[in-house]
Amino acid sequence: MRFEMMLALRHLTSNKGQTALTVGAVAVGVVAILFIRSIIAGVQAQIVDDLIGSLPAIVVKPVEKTTTRLADTDTRDAVRVASTADMVATRDQKRQQQREEIEGFEKVEAQLKSFAGVRAVASVAQGGATLRRGAKRFNVSLTGGDPEALDRIVGLSRNLIAGRWVGIAPDEIVIGWRLADESGVRLGERVRLEGANSTLSGSYRVAGIFRTGTEGGDLGLIYCTRRTGQSLLALGPNVSRIMVQINDPFDADKVAARISGSLPFKTDNWLVTNSTELQGIQGMNGSRDMISLFALLASAFAIASVLIVSVVQKSKQIGILKSMGATDGQILRVFTIEAALIGLSGSLLGAGIALTLLLSLAQIPAPPGPTPFPKHGTLFPLELNGWIFTGACSAATFATMLAAVLPARRAAKLNPVEAIRG
Repeated sequence: MRFEMMLALRHLTSNKGQTALTVGAVAVGVVAILFIRSIIAGVQAQIVDDLIGSLPAIVVKPVEKTTTRLADTDTRDAVRVASTADMVATRDQKRQQQREEIEGFEKVEAQLKSFAGVRAVASVAQGGATLRRGAKRFNVSLTGGDPEALDRIVGLSRNLIAGRWVGIAPDEIVIGWRLADESGVRLGERVRLEGANSTLSGSYRVAGIFRTGTEGGDLGLIYCTRRTGQSLLALGPNVSRIMVQINDPFDADKVAARISGSLPFKTDNWLVTNSTELQGIQGMNGSRDMISLFALLASAFAIASVLIVSVVQKSKQIGILKSMGATDGQILRVFTIEAALIGLSGSLLGAGIALTLLLSLAQIPAPPGPTPFPKHGTLFPLELNGWIFTGACSAATFATMLAAVLPARRAAKLNPVEAIRG
């Protein structure tokens, strides 16, 4: 192998200009692949973060129940049997079913945590409410839960622009910045919240202001403690939803199916509720793969053409080597080693150039947007993943070696007598 390596290095250094152009072609292909894959991966991560960064991957809800009617009867005595207490109990049962409550949520939480892939669970009291600030009224969605548990689901702490979330008191709430702006309330001031009906209301201090990046979230969401939510929504000791966050968001449909198949609850998951956005992500994946493929093919064809020309130029040398005893296998390995060295050098050069350019792009700040609190600080969302770099370099090197198969086989099959005669 030392003979083949020495000869391959001599071939590469004998025509430095041609070698540099070939290495440059591979480097350009690697830069293109890394640019496309890093930027698209960053955009996808940003989209997913915007979609579920402040939302649970799975929501567990009680199964809707239908109220059974009394069977018709021709006998009036059957109607007289029902006492007033029975009718009151039936009305109470209907009201409880309409509220869709989950009883004994602590036990359900423990069951949900046992499912593979589940990272965090939070029981919440969730429903419609009204925020009053002077003459202004805002219809909002109220979510009450344990701040620490809920923070592991929706990441509210990282979206705070003022105040606090974890550790709030029962008489404190956290609201979106747009709701604070339109209602005129400031941090530390009090507002009035009305829950399930106008009699369930109270005065609450704004302990924090957040920004989710969506108009609906920043204008229509309010967070509070679970006890406050249960009180305003008349849930008693029960909850209305259980939020679940999982390790891999793209496994939400599988985990949700296991939950609904094992427990007497129905589930919603973000893959279903955001199917339109997911189609866009899949389209980006297809574009990314096609561009990467064409970049690899361009590099491979460049290598193949250069090596074919090299075989023609060095045909006399190859003929002399074979006449001196060089085997077909040795000649084949010489050109294969040349291709491997070109591919490896071009891949490392391209990775270095791409990393430098990507790090420079990551420093460009995002331009001022329509909102005073931008969620993303850089213009180009990038994901610098070591696996992306390793994969791009490996693919480029492999494609280069694959492109060398035809010219290497052609060189190995040269007739030494004909090659020397030219």
